[in-house]
Amino acid sequence: MRTTIRYVLISLTLLPVGFTVTLLLWLVFWVKVFDLPNFDAFFNYRPQQTAYFLSRNGKVIGCVAPASGWKDTLPSEPDIGKTLLAARVILFVEDKRFYERDLAIDVRGLGRAAWEDLKAGEIVEGGSTIPQQLVKQLLPPEERRKKSITRKIKEFVLAWRLVRKFSKDEILALYLNEIYLGHQRYGIEAASRYYYNKSARALTLSDAATLAGIIKSPEKLSPKNYPDRAKNARDEVLEKLYLAGTIPTDEYETSLKEPLETTSGFETECSSAPHAVDYVRAEVRRSYGLFLDERGSNPAWFGLRVETTLDEKLQELANQGVKTIITEYEARQGENAIDAEGAVVAVENETGAIVAMVGGKDYSRRKYNHAASGRRQVGSAFKPFDYLAKFEAELASGEIQPEQILNRPVSNAKIRCPKVWRADPNNPAEWWEPKNFEDGTEKYNAKLYSRRIALAKSINLPAVHIAQIDKCRLNPRVLEMAKRFGLTEPIEPYLSSALGASSHSLLTMVRAYSILPNLGVLHPPYIVTKVYDAGGNTYFEKSEWDAGKKRVISEPLAEIMTEALRGAVKFGTASGMNTLAQPVACKTGTTQDYTDALLFCFSPGLTVGGWMGGPEDYSKKLGYREYGARLVPGIKYVLERWYQNTEPQPFPNEFPEWKNYEKDPKLFEKEMKELERPETPDQVQP
Repeated sequence: MRTTIRYVLISLTLLPVGFTVTLLLWLVFWVKVFDLPNFDAFFNYRPQQTAYFLSRNGKVIGCVAPASGWKDTLPSEPDIGKTLLAARVILFVEDKRFYERDLAIDVRGLGRAAWEDLKAGEIVEGGSTIPQQLVKQLLPPEERRKKSITRKIKEFVLAWRLVRKFSKDEILALYLNEIYLGHQRYGIEAASRYYYNKSARALTLSDAATLAGIIKSPEKLSPKNYPDRAKNARDEVLEKLYLAGTIPTDEYETSLKEPLETTSGFETECSSAPHAVDYVRAEVRRSYGLFLDERGSNPAWFGLRVETTLDEKLQELANQGVKTIITEYEARQGENAIDAEGAVVAVENETGAIVAMVGGKDYSRRKYNHAASGRRQVGSAFKPFDYLAKFEAELASGEIQPEQILNRPVSNAKIRCPKVWRADPNNPAEWWEPKNFEDGTEKYNAKLYSRRIALAKSINLPAVHIAQIDKCRLNPRVLEMAKRFGLTEPIEPYLSSALGASSHSLLTMVRAYSILPNLGVLHPPYIVTKVYDAGGNTYFEKSEWDAGKKRVISEPLAEIMTEALRGAVKFGTASGMNTLAQPVACKTGTTQDYTDALLFCFSPGLTVGGWMGGPEDYSKKLGYREYGARLVPGIKYVLERWYQNTEPQPFPNEFPEWKNYEKDPKLFEKEMKELERPETPDQVQP
C-alpha cells in the first residue's frame, strides 16, 4: 500500500497535466460509483446548541448541552473573515487564500502536501481547504478519522459542490460554527466561552492565536490541560503572522508576552444554580412542551434561552447559606454528625417570583432537589395554621377586636388522646400524649399562656388546644386553612396534625408564609418569564406577574399572625434573628426525634425558608437538640447581606402593644406570671 501511494504521489507531482486529467477522471468515477452524503445539513443548517438559563438580570446561571456537544453559533455576516479577528487568524493558519481562490481545493497547497507525503512515504500532511474541512463533517465518523486517498476524493467532490451553492462568507460562518476545539466544544463561540468566558467577538489577538494553534490537535494542545503546549502553538501562529507582515512588531511582542490564561468563569456561572435549573427544565417541559431532554431531540435545543426570576446575587447568598447551615451542624455534632442535607428557597412577596433555590449542599454528589421535590414533616412550622383558623372564627364572631386576640390565654394542660378506637387506658402505645419541647423543666409548665407567648415560644400543648374542637377532634377549619394556604399534600384529620405531622415541600411552605407579609394575598410562585431561541423565536413570555393572585385571609388576620411571628424573633425560638437591621418575622419547625429542622422568615419584601435533615428514607436523625433555631445562622447570612445596603423596610400597621415588647423584651415573663392560675386537672379525654 505504501509503495502504491508513493507511485501515485510521484505521478501527481511530476506530471501536472496528468495530475489534472487523472483528478478529473477520479472525481467522475467516485461521484458515479459511491453514494456521497447529501447537502441537507448545509441547506437546512440549524445545529443543536447549548441551552442557557438566565437570571432576572440577564446573567448566565445554568447551561445544558445536547448529547452531541457544546455549540454556540455566530450568524453569517458580510466579510466575516475580515471583521472578526478570530476568523482572520484562523484563515491565515488554515486557508490563507480562501477569499482569493475560486476552486474548492488549493492546488499549491495540495502540491506542497503531496511533496511532504512523498518524502515521508505516507500521508502526513493534508493540504485541506476550509470547504474541504467543512464537508468532512458530512462523512461518517469512522471515515472522517482516516487519512486516505478515498477520503480526499470525497472531500474534493463535496467541497466543489459546496462552493457552487454557498457564498464565501456563508461557508466561513459554517466552518467557524462547526470546527472542533476540544472539551466537546464545537465552534469558536462555544470555545471562547469555555476557555475565556467571553464571546468570540471579544477575543484578543493572543486568544485568537491560541484557538487557531490548537485546531490541528485540540485535545493534545488544550490550553486548560496542557498550557505549555498551547502556548507554544500560540507563539508559532503569532510568529507566522508577524513574519508575513500581518501584524506590527509592537502588537506581536505584546501578544507574545501576554500570559496564556484560561478561566473557569463559564463553568462557575453554568453551575451556580444547578437544582434550580433542573426545576426550571421540568417546568419548561411540563408547562410549555419544550422537552429539554438529554437526547436533545426537541427543536427547543436550537439555542434555547430561558429567562428566569432567579436573582444571581441572592442565589449565591442562598448557596452560602446552605453551606453555613451544614458547616455549623457538623461543628456542633462532630463525629456524631450524619451526612445531612440542606436547602433554601426565597420568594419575592409582591410578585411570587422565586428568586433563589438551593436544593442540596452538593449537586455533584446528589442531584435530588430537597427544596422542590422533597416532602418532609414540617413540625411546629404548621402551628400558625392552627391559630389562624381559631383567630378567623373569633374575628368573624365580632366579639373581640384584632388587637386583643394575641393577649387571650390558652391552656397548657396536658392532653391524652386515643390512637385507636376503644384504646386500653393501661396501654401507653394506644394513646397519644403530646409534650412540650422542654418538658422536665419549669420553663413551659405554666397552666396558661397568652397566645402571643405560646406562638413565639412555639409551645406544643397550647397549639393542640387551639386546634381542638372537642374530645380529641381536630377542628376542620385547620385543614381548610392549610389548604387555602396551598398545602395540598394530604393532611390526616387527627389532632396530631396540629403539630405538623404532615409532609410538604420547602417551596410549598415558603409560598404559604409569603401570604402573611402580602396582607393575606397569595401570588402564585413562578420561575420562568420568557423562553426563546437564538433565532429570536419566542415560545413563551409571561405577560402579567400578578395573574392568578387571590386573597386567602383578611388583612387584619395577616397582621395579627405577622405580629405573633415577630414575637418569635424578639423573644422566642428565632431570637437569633433579632440583631437584623431589617425587621423580620420568623417561625421555627422541628420534627419528631430531631429528624428535620426548618426555619421560615419574612420581611415585607422577601420570604426565605431553610431546611436541614437526613436521608429521604428518614433512616438517620440529625442529633439531640438539632431544632429549627439551629438554622438561624444560615438564614441570617442570607437576609443580613441581602439587606445590608438598603434602608430597613418596616411592617405596616404595627399593633400598639408591640412597642411595649420592643422596649422590654422580658415583658413576656411578667405576662406569664400574671396568667398563672391555680392548678387545674390535666385534660384527659376518652
